[in-house]
Amino acid sequence: MKEESIFQYDDKGDSFYTVLHGSLDYLKHHDNQFVHTRFIEFGESIGFVSMIALHDRVGNVYAKEDSLLLEISSQLFSDFHDHYPFDFGILLMNLSRDMARTIREISNTLVTKETTKHQ
Repeated sequence: MKEESIFQYDDKGDSFYTVLHGSLDYLKHHDNQFVHTRFIEFGESIGFVSMIALHDRVGNVYAKEDSLLLEISSQLFSDFHDHYPFDFGILLMNLSRDMARTIREISNTLVTKETTKHQ
C-alpha cells in the first residue's frame, strides 16, 4: 500500500526485498537525520547489503505507490544456495551488479559535490 513501511532504521537485516510491481523510497540515516538517497523500482532489490553484511538496517524504506515485493529471508537465500547452486550463482551475480551500480552512483555524487564545493 502507498506509504507503507517496508523496514525501518535499526531493524534486523535478515532479509531483502525485490520489487515485482510498484516503487519504493529509500531514506538513509546519518547524523540523526534521514535523507532520501534513491528510488527502488521494478526488478531492483533493497536490503541485500544489510543481510550480507550481517548488520541492522541503516535507513527506512517506504512504498511510493501500491507495490508488490518478494521478501527473501536469509534462510531462503541459504536454502536456494544449497538446492539450486547454478541459479544461486546467477542471482548473486545480478545482486552484485546492482550493488556495484549503486556504489558507482554514490561515488559520482560524492565527486560532483566535492567538485562543486571547490569551485
